[in-house]
Amino acid sequence: MGKINAAMRIFLCDREDMGRFFANYPITLFCVNEQVSFHMFHTELREVFSVMNFRRDKKRLFEILLQEPSYRALDAETLKVLSIILNAPKLWSERVKFINKNENKEEYDMCQAMRELLADAEAAGRKQGISQGISQGISQGISQGIHQGATDKTRSVVLNMLARGMSDEDICAIAECTAEFIHTARMQGNYEQV
Repeated sequence: MGKINAAMRIFLCDREDMGRFFANYPITLFCVNEQVSFHMFHTELREVFSVMNFRRDKKRLFEILLQEPSYRALDAETLKVLSIILNAPKLWSERVKFINKNENKEEYDMCQAMRELLADAEAAGRKQGISQGISQGISQGISQGIHQGATDKTRSVVLNMLARGMSDEDICAIAECTAEFIHTARMQGNYEQV
């Protein structure tokens, strides 16, 4: 039996008799993120590894999904794995929409699934945007309407005071407005300055 490393010894509480359960042989690690091409794989791992590699690059991911014919005929297990990798539970939960029946074999068209999910997401985003736009427009309209109403009311009060011959100083104090506002109201109402 080979050596057990220090971390394993701690884990096994220094029990040498546990070493017989572990083989000492080299392990080769395959890092998906460092690969550019997965053509050397001839099973569904090719599709899974490709998606894993490009899951953060949405543009490239969609290019691969929509261009590669192999994504039009995935088995259920591969579709489930891809839905987990992409964090797209709808891909799995709505899989019956994307079934292709070929020679008594169920296959799933992920290209169609992604198109439909993308269309659903765009429609939801558009609906949310319209709703927010309407809400914001109403809010702004109310705010502007209140401001305009207050301005119109002050203008009406100023014009009435001007008609009674009050001085600009008294009008500014009572109506809480500026001399410029009185001047503008005077021009609109055709009143001479007293």
